[in-house]
This record gives sequence, structure tokens and C-alpha cells, in this order.
Amino acid sequence: MARIEAHVTWLCVVVAMVVCLGGGVEAGRGLLQASCPSPVLPDVNLPAYLGVWYEIGSTALIKTRTESGLACITARYSLIQSGPNAQSIRVRNEGYNTTSGEYSTIIGIASVTGRSLRVSFPPGPDADYRIIYLKGDAEDRYDTAVVYSCDAGQSGGFQSLYILSRKPTLDSDESVAGIIEYARTQGITLEATNQFVYTDQDGITCGRNDD
Repeated sequence: MARIEAHVTWLCVVVAMVVCLGGGVEAGRGLLQASCPSPVLPDVNLPAYLGVWYEIGSTALIKTRTESGLACITARYSLIQSGPNAQSIRVRNEGYNTTSGEYSTIIGIASVTGRSLRVSFPPGPDADYRIIYLKGDAEDRYDTAVVYSCDAGQSGGFQSLYILSRKPTLDSDESVAGIIEYARTQGITLEATNQFVYTDQDGITCGRNDD
């Protein structure tokens, strides 16, 4: 744990779910993103971040290109204790395909590199992600996280934003509009063709008993 904790200030664990569930980073190359902002990144306590997250929603190009037809999207993060990938993070992403009626699952590895997290779902390329917002108790378990990725170095550029929660819905003291406004204060502007889109987390669709 010590090697991981040395870097948790800028830990960016979450986002792997998007690279996984439908085509990888290259599928998102479509935004005319000329430059990338540098939002303030909070400190991250790794044990408080591990576990299961529900995707509240993501940006439109992710929905159409890497999450098409998927509902009930979740990501599970766990520390690898031993073996060649010891002290890395295992990322298990899952989504329900509403057309086929089956769940799609993929497992990747995330490693802390300096002040970023490298997420890999072989055979796809590694990708960097940043946690720009956290709510909850760092000594126990975070409740909400916002993950952002931006790459202006490729043709067309690419940016994505995901809102994650420990529950299928946000707490009553939070709203998507408020979170998007916070992102705006950090210099993140979502283009008209890439607005935020909710992920279907309906309890009946997802086979849960919470509705």
C-alpha cells in the first residue's frame, strides 16, 4: 500500500469504465478540443475510493461511441495484493446491453504514474484520467466523484466527463447541474454536441430491488 499512497494526491482511478465498454479511447476522437484546462485536483485517499461506483452519466460522445445501448453501468476498483501487478488497481467495469439482454464485463489494470493514473484494457492503449471532484468522508468512503479526461494532442481532440456515485442516484444535496457548473468554474466547457447524458440506472432494468 505504501507505494500507492505515495501518489494518491493526484490519483485518477475511476475512469476506466469508459475506455472499456465499447471501443477504447480512439472511439471518442471527435471533439474539436483545441486545448485542455487544468482543473484543481483534490487529494484522494485510496482506501476511501476503492469499491463499487454507479455511473450517473457521461458526456454524449461517450454515450454514442463507447456506451451505446448500455445501461446499469458500474465500475469496481480493488487493490491487487500480490503477483506481478501487486499494488496496482484492478478495474472491473460492467454494463447491461439493453438490446442483447446480456451484461458486458471487462477487467483492466490501473497504475499510478507520477501525478496521474494510467488505465489499460488490453489490447487497447493506456489512457490518463483525473478525479476533479470528490464528496464524502476521506476517512471512510467517498460518496460522489467526477472524472475528467482531455487530450488535445490528437486529431480532433478529445474530452470526457463522468459523474459517479456510490448509489444509483445522487444524494439529495447534490445535482448534475451543480456539478456541471463546478466543472465550468474549473475551465471545462462541454460543446453543444457533447453535453452530459444520464445513464439508465432503473432498478427494474438493472435487476435491483431498490425501486
